[in-house]
Amino acid sequence: MKRYRNLLILAAVLALLVGAYFLISSLNKKGGTEAETTLPESYTAASVAPEQLVSVKITVKEDDGERVLSFSLSDDAASWKWSEDGDVPLDNSGFASMVSALNGAVTDVRMESVGASDLEKYGLNEPALRAEFGYSDGKKAEYLIGGYNSFNSKYYFSEASEPGTVYMVSSSVFNALNVTVPDLIKKDEIPSVTPTKGTTVTFDFGGKKYVYSYYPNGSGTDYTDAYKWYLSVDGGEPVRVGTGTGKDIDGMLSGLYTRDVAAYTDIDLSSFGLAEPATMTVSYTRTDKITDSQTGETKEAAVPASYVLKIGARDEDGYYYVVTETSKLVYTSAYSDVFETLMSDDVRRVMPETVEDINYALVEKAVFTAGGKSAAVTLSYLSGETEYAYAGGGAVDAEKFSAVTAALHALKVDTYSDLVERDAAQSADPIFSLTLSFNYEGASDMTLSLIPYTENYCLVSFAGREDQLVLRESLTDLLDAVSALAEGAA
Repeated sequence: MKRYRNLLILAAVLALLVGAYFLISSLNKKGGTEAETTLPESYTAASVAPEQLVSVKITVKEDDGERVLSFSLSDDAASWKWSEDGDVPLDNSGFASMVSALNGAVTDVRMESVGASDLEKYGLNEPALRAEFGYSDGKKAEYLIGGYNSFNSKYYFSEASEPGTVYMVSSSVFNALNVTVPDLIKKDEIPSVTPTKGTTVTFDFGGKKYVYSYYPNGSGTDYTDAYKWYLSVDGGEPVRVGTGTGKDIDGMLSGLYTRDVAAYTDIDLSSFGLAEPATMTVSYTRTDKITDSQTGETKEAAVPASYVLKIGARDEDGYYYVVTETSKLVYTSAYSDVFETLMSDDVRRVMPETVEDINYALVEKAVFTAGGKSAAVTLSYLSGETEYAYAGGGAVDAEKFSAVTAALHALKVDTYSDLVERDAAQSADPIFSLTLSFNYEGASDMTLSLIPYTENYCLVSFAGREDQLVLRESLTDLLDAVSALAEGAA
């Protein structure tokens, strides 16, 4: 009996598949031999006149009822308005997409004289979606989308005034009409900024002001031009922003955008942490085209510009809620991880993670000392290439010099002196030191020292900082490289 029942089930499934095949085949072919077969006829399922369109109503069947959205064209015919809140900005392109999808619904499947009893099997007696379009002359057109046919990946479709004619249309028609208000919102565009001289990013929050300033060629007062961004807190002395964080700022400024619309009507800003927000102000130079009123000549001109973003709490995924100056909409923001870093109370989060970023093109002499050995190297650039020589005479192996500088640059800060107690038994004599003399006017010599701090750490003293700790075990390559360089100076 069980085997007999299974055979019946398989036979029923096969019958359905065969029936579906012949149904589709009969709808798409004219018959005859392969040589006699002609291309199927095409039918236009809908025709919408966009220039006369003044209202749109979308009704979508959902598990818990119906979702109904109504829109009307504004009095000046420049924009669309949502019936429940006319202040919500809507993007005209969303409505254009609806019209384009319907007018583009060309199909080779059309069934005529479909009886009312047959509409149920097509899902058109209780359609999944109704789209009603109103025109300026008072006429209306209503389109119905029924069930989905997985055999050919199309939806059943009809016009309400002609229910007996059923088409099958692409799923793109359903997708274009199955919209929500957030899908149609015209989102604020945040300017894309390429940092130039004078660009600043200012964060105001917690009674403090954090100002990040951009210097395309370095600050001009530092030992290197590697750092483009500097941070000043409440007008204090600027500190270097590490190259990694600097690149993050560059990326944020050029690509910042709003992600999702979190709220668009009846907004309670306090629920998003925006009642007393942090503010980010970006000041930059914009290039505009200006026309001379007398000559009519158009020229490009640099114009000061700025924008403000208000920053609130974070959502469950870690994205900050934001609002712009020009809109009441609440968004979540891209680059939220960069916001978090730039607004950190711990300034060290934005500072360099490497011990140094020395630009040796600015150096005329470097004296390396480690393990009782020393190598004084002069650098010259007269030939167009860097030439190295020992201060006492003799050429320097460029590879040995590069091995020292590479090992030094590879040192990463592991922790900070205020987090680790110093071992008073450790010697105060540096394990390594580097004294730099620079080739630009007004520069003073600088010394970088690695001083024993604990059994595991050395303290870095350089460029006004004495809070960075590096692991002593990470110094092996550096000390070996200095020893090899010093051998040539003997």
